[in-house]
Amino acid sequence: MYILIDDERGLGADVICRNYKAALRLLAKLDARPSDVLGIDFDLGGNESGNDLLIWAIAYKYLPKNIQIVTMNPVGRKQMINTLKDAGYSSNDNINFYYVEESK
Repeated sequence: MYILIDDERGLGADVICRNYKAALRLLAKLDARPSDVLGIDFDLGGNESGNDLLIWAIAYKYLPKNIQIVTMNPVGRKQMINTLKDAGYSSNDNINFYYVEESK
């Protein structure tokens, strides 16, 4: 399933959240499957950004393992890249990120 958090675009998503608060509610109840992809924009129309959402979702372990940054905002993109990399996500193109749990 492709889940998109973006205040304007659709990008063929199965589920779309148009603002920060709707995204909080969705992520808190989402039972992410390994195949799920979360597309996220930086500018969510309001005071909160996509990076704020990433920080919250990482803290509560609500992110799926596959994240796609869809923002055109270069400053916001850099913030989101850094947040995901700091949380252990990897990327080959700085657009599509994935999380691989370390084996114990």
